[in-house]
Amino acid sequence: MGLSFNYKTKELYIADAYYGLVKVPYDGGAATQLVSNVLGNPFGFLAGADVDPNTGIVYFTEASYYHKIRDLRNLLNSRDIFSGSLFRYNPTTKVTTLLLRNLAMATGVAVSSNGSFVLVSEYKANRIRRFWLTGPNAYTSDIFLWLPGRPDNIKRTSKNEFWVAVNYPFGSPPPPVPPVLPLGLRINEQGLILEAVPLVEGFGTGSVSEVHEAEGKLYATSLRDSYVNILTA
Repeated sequence: MGLSFNYKTKELYIADAYYGLVKVPYDGGAATQLVSNVLGNPFGFLAGADVDPNTGIVYFTEASYYHKIRDLRNLLNSRDIFSGSLFRYNPTTKVTTLLLRNLAMATGVAVSSNGSFVLVSEYKANRIRRFWLTGPNAYTSDIFLWLPGRPDNIKRTSKNEFWVAVNYPFGSPPPPVPPVLPLGLRINEQGLILEAVPLVEGFGTGSVSEVHEAEGKLYATSLRDSYVNILTA
């Protein structure tokens, strides 16, 4: 579900919905399973991953403890609201730590540029939560941003901003309301929305999983589609 690249070691970390946290070596080949459970409790399904570019620490999310990805539709329609979690994996010590639990379907995750906090999107709560890693608020969390729809993946940019994919809470809007979601939101580290990019033309009113910025382009993808929509950033 979630991918993140360690640019120092050239390794790719994957939050795999079935196999847990896995790693692909710099020269490719078979993935190595790193974590499949925490304290003996197997994951429901993992959703997001992000590598701290300074430390190599990996942060990853579990969308639900009780549901598997094959039950995604049931999860979206269920009362399983707060069984998501945020984890930290240290590649040096190989220790996995539970940082946050009782999250409302934790999907995307992104660490700040200086490693002081981690953002987690709570899909079923229409919000992004901030977990502090350093400073006087370390190991506490607060609401970073409320959103007009359901947030999926969050991706950090080279400018130390973030892109988040936002979708309709309950499917397509009834006519004659014009569709405005899905869209990509560019936000800064203070929680201010800097830009909104409509994605209706490329995806209709279906869901968008991720918006990623690279070399002046925006790449938008969907879990249910087999193509990538490319826009000018």
